[in-house]
Amino acid sequence: MITRQRRQESGFTLIELLLAMTFIAFLLLFTVAAVMQVTKQYVKGMAIRQIDQTGRQLVDDVSMALRTGVQPNGSQLTNNRLCVGGKSYVWSIDGGVINRYTDDTVLRFVSVQDATGSLCASSTAKVDKSKSTDLVGAYITPLRFSVTQQGRLWSITLVLSTSGENIAITDASSVLGFSCGTNQFCALGDFETTAYSRGGQ
Repeated sequence: MITRQRRQESGFTLIELLLAMTFIAFLLLFTVAAVMQVTKQYVKGMAIRQIDQTGRQLVDDVSMALRTGVQPNGSQLTNNRLCVGGKSYVWSIDGGVINRYTDDTVLRFVSVQDATGSLCASSTAKVDKSKSTDLVGAYITPLRFSVTQQGRLWSITLVLSTSGENIAITDASSVLGFSCGTNQFCALGDFETTAYSRGGQ
């Protein structure tokens, strides 16, 4: 009697192959989603850090000028311009006063050595870009900047946001008056301080 031995085939069945490919696809999808989430958090963290550093430096710079410079009078604090101690600060706010460079481009927030205060004397005077220092950079937008005086005390309030498509939106229900909404890369910073002026009236 002749017995036939069945030869055992080695390899994967079609179902095993499909299961393996499905597992690999889910693994790749999970990895890509994790990398995107980490990248998003990193970019937002960098934006927050940049806004925080810029805001603190800008508020400190203006406070120092107000403390040590001659106090501005009404004509030296107008139309998003503050002239004090031989220095002028000029800024633009979306939906508010827009100041420009001499080449007619919109400036964000700059300081200029201006011993005569000529930038505050004329609210239409344009700023020479080569003589100014940009204080916020291209990726940050000032949403609010105010300087108010009570005697020798000056209150400084500053709200900064990421710029471009990542800019914060106006939101009356928010404490700041702005919020990021659903924008994933938006960041906001709020800075307040008080400076005592030692300059003369």
